[in-house]
Amino acid sequence: MAAMVDRSILVLRWPLSKRRLVRTLAIISCVLFLAGLQGQAVRFRTGDGHLWGFTPKFDLDGEMNVPTWYSSALFALCGLLSLRAAAAETEAGRRRRWRLLGWSFFVCSVDEVAACHEMLVGPTRELLHAGGLLYFAWVVPLSLLVCVLAAYLAPLFLRLPPRLRRDFILAALVFLAGSLGLEMIGGAYVEVHGPDHFAYSLIAHFEELLEFFGQVLFIRAALELPVLQGHARPSA
Repeated sequence: MAAMVDRSILVLRWPLSKRRLVRTLAIISCVLFLAGLQGQAVRFRTGDGHLWGFTPKFDLDGEMNVPTWYSSALFALCGLLSLRAAAAETEAGRRRRWRLLGWSFFVCSVDEVAACHEMLVGPTRELLHAGGLLYFAWVVPLSLLVCVLAAYLAPLFLRLPPRLRRDFILAALVFLAGSLGLEMIGGAYVEVHGPDHFAYSLIAHFEELLEFFGQVLFIRAALELPVLQGHARPSA
Protein backbone atom coordinates (compact mmCIF):
# COMPACT_ATOMS: atom_id res chain seq x y z
CA MET A 1 0.00 0.00 0.00
CA ALA A 2 1.40 3.37 -0.95
CA ALA A 3 2.26 5.51 2.02
CA MET A 4 0.23 8.66 2.48
CA VAL A 5 2.45 11.73 2.34
CA ASP A 6 1.49 14.61 4.60
CA ARG A 7 2.28 17.75 2.67
CA SER A 8 0.63 20.11 5.09
CA ILE A 9 4.02 21.52 6.11
CA LEU A 10 4.26 23.01 2.64
CA VAL A 11 0.92 24.80 2.84
CA LEU A 12 1.68 28.51 2.82
CA ARG A 13 -0.73 30.80 4.62
CA TRP A 14 -0.38 34.54 4.17
CA PRO A 15 -1.34 37.14 6.78
CA LEU A 16 -1.80 39.51 3.81
CA SER A 17 -3.69 39.09 0.57
CA LYS A 18 -1.48 38.06 -2.35
CA ARG A 19 -1.78 41.46 -3.98
CA ARG A 20 -0.98 43.26 -0.75
CA LEU A 21 1.97 40.96 -0.07
CA VAL A 22 3.48 41.69 -3.49
CA ARG A 23 2.81 45.42 -3.10
CA THR A 24 4.47 45.38 0.33
CA LEU A 25 7.56 43.62 -1.03
CA ALA A 26 7.78 46.10 -3.92
CA ILE A 27 7.55 49.04 -1.50
CA ILE A 28 10.23 47.57 0.77
CA SER A 29 12.46 47.11 -2.30
CA CYS A 30 12.04 50.76 -3.29
CA VAL A 31 12.60 52.00 0.29
CA LEU A 32 15.84 50.01 0.57
CA PHE A 33 16.97 51.33 -2.82
CA LEU A 34 16.31 54.94 -1.83
CA ALA A 35 17.91 54.48 1.60
CA GLY A 36 21.04 53.00 0.07
CA LEU A 37 21.23 55.70 -2.58
CA GLN A 38 20.78 58.43 0.03
CA GLY A 39 23.64 56.99 2.06
CA GLN A 40 25.89 56.99 -1.00
CA ALA A 41 24.89 60.55 -1.92
CA VAL A 42 25.88 61.74 1.56
CA ARG A 43 29.08 59.72 1.38
CA PHE A 44 30.27 61.26 -1.88
CA ARG A 45 29.03 64.75 -1.04
CA THR A 46 30.44 65.05 2.48
CA GLY A 47 33.04 62.28 2.68
CA ASP A 48 31.16 60.64 5.56
CA GLY A 49 30.92 56.98 4.58
CA HIS A 50 29.51 55.87 7.93
CA LEU A 51 26.70 58.26 8.93
CA TRP A 52 26.28 56.62 12.36
CA GLY A 53 26.26 53.21 10.70
CA PHE A 54 23.41 54.03 8.30
CA THR A 55 25.44 54.00 5.07
CA PRO A 56 27.06 50.53 5.43
CA LYS A 57 23.86 49.02 6.83
CA PHE A 58 21.84 50.06 3.74
CA ASP A 59 24.51 49.93 1.02
CA LEU A 60 22.99 47.74 -1.70
CA ASP A 61 26.49 46.94 -2.95
CA GLY A 62 27.60 45.85 0.53
CA GLU A 63 27.58 42.47 2.23
CA MET A 64 25.95 41.16 5.43
CA ASN A 65 23.61 44.15 5.79
CA VAL A 66 19.87 44.84 5.59
CA PRO A 67 19.51 44.65 1.75
CA THR A 68 21.58 41.45 1.67
CA TRP A 69 19.37 39.67 4.18
CA TYR A 70 16.24 41.00 2.47
CA SER A 71 17.37 39.61 -0.89
CA SER A 72 18.25 36.31 0.78
CA ALA A 73 14.74 36.17 2.26
CA LEU A 74 13.19 36.85 -1.17
CA PHE A 75 15.21 33.99 -2.66
CA ALA A 76 14.07 31.72 0.17
CA LEU A 77 10.44 32.65 -0.46
CA CYS A 78 10.88 31.89 -4.17
CA GLY A 79 12.32 28.52 -3.16
CA LEU A 80 9.42 27.75 -0.80
CA LEU A 81 6.86 28.57 -3.49
CA SER A 82 8.69 26.39 -6.01
CA LEU A 83 8.82 23.44 -3.61
CA ARG A 84 5.13 23.97 -2.81
CA ALA A 85 4.40 23.81 -6.53
CA ALA A 86 6.46 20.61 -6.77
CA ALA A 87 4.50 19.03 -3.91
CA ALA A 88 1.20 19.86 -5.62
CA GLU A 89 2.20 18.63 -9.08
CA THR A 90 0.85 15.31 -10.33
CA GLU A 91 3.33 14.69 -13.16
CA ALA A 92 6.84 13.45 -12.26
CA GLY A 93 8.77 15.50 -14.82
CA ARG A 94 7.22 18.81 -13.76
CA ARG A 95 7.67 17.86 -10.12
CA ARG A 96 11.43 17.28 -10.64
CA ARG A 97 11.82 20.62 -12.39
CA TRP A 98 10.02 22.55 -9.68
CA ARG A 99 12.17 20.85 -7.05
CA LEU A 100 15.36 21.72 -8.91
CA LEU A 101 14.23 25.33 -9.25
CA GLY A 102 13.28 25.48 -5.57
CA TRP A 103 16.62 24.17 -4.33
CA SER A 104 18.43 26.46 -6.77
CA PHE A 105 16.69 29.41 -5.10
CA PHE A 106 17.81 28.17 -1.69
CA VAL A 107 21.40 27.98 -2.94
CA CYS A 108 21.04 31.57 -4.17
CA SER A 109 19.64 32.55 -0.77
CA VAL A 110 22.71 31.21 1.01
CA ASP A 111 25.09 32.67 -1.58
CA GLU A 112 23.48 36.09 -1.24
CA VAL A 113 24.74 36.19 2.34
CA ALA A 114 27.96 34.17 1.94
CA ALA A 115 28.94 35.72 -1.47
CA CYS A 116 30.58 32.47 -2.56
CA HIS A 117 30.25 33.48 -6.24
CA GLU A 118 32.89 36.17 -5.64
CA MET A 119 35.43 33.35 -5.27
CA LEU A 120 35.05 32.68 -9.00
CA VAL A 121 36.19 36.16 -10.05
CA GLY A 122 39.97 35.78 -9.66
CA PRO A 123 40.44 32.30 -11.17
CA THR A 124 38.04 32.94 -14.07
CA ARG A 125 39.58 36.33 -14.84
CA GLU A 126 43.07 34.79 -14.92
CA LEU A 127 41.96 31.82 -17.00
CA LEU A 128 40.16 33.90 -19.63
CA HIS A 129 42.29 37.07 -19.32
CA ALA A 130 38.91 38.73 -18.91
CA GLY A 131 38.32 42.46 -18.83
CA GLY A 132 35.80 45.04 -19.93
CA LEU A 133 32.27 43.71 -19.59
CA LEU A 134 33.71 40.48 -18.19
CA TYR A 135 35.87 42.18 -15.54
CA PHE A 136 33.61 40.71 -12.85
CA ALA A 137 34.41 37.34 -14.37
CA TRP A 138 32.02 35.27 -12.27
CA VAL A 139 29.35 36.22 -14.83
CA VAL A 140 30.92 33.78 -17.32
CA PRO A 141 30.38 30.46 -15.45
CA LEU A 142 27.12 31.72 -13.99
CA SER A 143 25.81 32.67 -17.45
CA LEU A 144 26.58 29.15 -18.67
CA LEU A 145 24.77 27.68 -15.66
CA VAL A 146 21.75 29.92 -16.31
CA CYS A 147 21.60 28.71 -19.93
CA VAL A 148 21.70 25.05 -18.85
CA LEU A 149 18.98 25.60 -16.23
CA ALA A 150 16.85 27.56 -18.68
CA ALA A 151 17.04 24.76 -21.24
CA TYR A 152 16.07 22.15 -18.64
CA LEU A 153 13.27 24.19 -17.10
CA ALA A 154 11.81 25.48 -20.37
CA PRO A 155 9.23 22.65 -20.74
CA LEU A 156 7.89 23.49 -17.27
CA PHE A 157 7.05 27.07 -18.20
CA LEU A 158 6.03 26.40 -21.80
CA ARG A 159 3.07 24.37 -20.51
CA LEU A 160 1.79 27.19 -18.32
CA PRO A 161 -1.11 29.45 -19.38
CA PRO A 162 0.19 32.21 -21.71
CA ARG A 163 -0.27 35.10 -19.28
CA LEU A 164 1.46 33.25 -16.47
CA ARG A 165 4.26 32.18 -18.79
CA ARG A 166 4.83 35.81 -19.77
CA ASP A 167 4.91 36.81 -16.09
CA PHE A 168 7.66 34.28 -15.32
CA ILE A 169 9.66 35.30 -18.40
CA LEU A 170 9.37 38.95 -17.38
CA ALA A 171 10.59 38.11 -13.88
CA ALA A 172 13.62 36.28 -15.29
CA LEU A 173 14.44 39.07 -17.75
CA VAL A 174 14.21 41.79 -15.10
CA PHE A 175 16.37 39.82 -12.67
CA LEU A 176 19.01 38.95 -15.29
CA ALA A 177 19.07 42.54 -16.57
CA GLY A 178 20.33 43.46 -13.11
CA SER A 179 22.39 40.46 -11.99
CA LEU A 180 24.19 39.98 -15.32
CA GLY A 181 23.51 43.06 -17.48
CA LEU A 182 24.24 45.87 -15.02
CA GLU A 183 26.85 43.73 -13.27
CA MET A 184 28.80 43.59 -16.53
CA ILE A 185 28.42 47.33 -17.12
CA GLY A 186 29.55 47.97 -13.55
CA GLY A 187 32.56 45.73 -14.04
CA ALA A 188 33.63 47.61 -17.15
CA TYR A 189 33.29 50.90 -15.25
CA VAL A 190 35.31 49.65 -12.26
CA GLU A 191 38.13 48.39 -14.47
CA VAL A 192 38.61 51.89 -15.90
CA HIS A 193 37.64 54.21 -13.03
CA GLY A 194 37.68 52.06 -9.90
CA PRO A 195 34.73 51.47 -7.54
CA ASP A 196 35.01 54.66 -5.49
CA HIS A 197 32.72 56.81 -7.65
CA PHE A 198 29.08 57.80 -7.29
CA ALA A 199 28.43 56.67 -10.88
CA TYR A 200 29.42 53.12 -9.95
CA SER A 201 27.22 53.27 -6.84
CA LEU A 202 24.31 54.25 -9.08
CA ILE A 203 24.96 51.28 -11.36
CA ALA A 204 25.27 48.89 -8.40
CA HIS A 205 22.10 50.17 -6.72
CA PHE A 206 20.00 49.94 -9.87
CA GLU A 207 21.42 46.44 -10.38
CA GLU A 208 20.16 45.38 -6.96
CA LEU A 209 16.81 47.11 -7.50
CA LEU A 210 16.25 45.10 -10.69
CA GLU A 211 17.15 41.93 -8.82
CA PHE A 212 14.63 42.79 -6.10
CA PHE A 213 11.94 43.46 -8.70
CA GLY A 214 12.75 40.22 -10.54
CA GLN A 215 12.35 38.25 -7.32
CA VAL A 216 9.10 40.02 -6.44
CA LEU A 217 7.72 39.42 -9.94
CA PHE A 218 8.55 35.71 -9.62
CA ILE A 219 6.74 35.59 -6.27
CA ARG A 220 3.70 37.31 -7.81
CA ALA A 221 3.63 34.83 -10.70
CA ALA A 222 4.21 31.79 -8.46
CA LEU A 223 1.29 32.76 -6.23
CA GLU A 224 -0.96 32.54 -9.30
CA LEU A 225 0.14 29.03 -10.32
CA PRO A 226 -2.85 26.75 -10.95
CA VAL A 227 -1.34 24.03 -8.72
CA LEU A 228 -1.23 26.52 -5.84
CA GLN A 229 -4.84 27.47 -6.43
CA GLY A 230 -6.05 23.90 -6.08
CA HIS A 231 -6.34 23.39 -9.85
CA ALA A 232 -3.62 20.85 -10.50
CA ARG A 233 -3.31 19.47 -14.00
CA PRO A 234 -4.27 15.84 -14.54
CA SER A 235 -1.43 13.35 -14.91
CA ALA A 236 0.03 13.12 -18.40
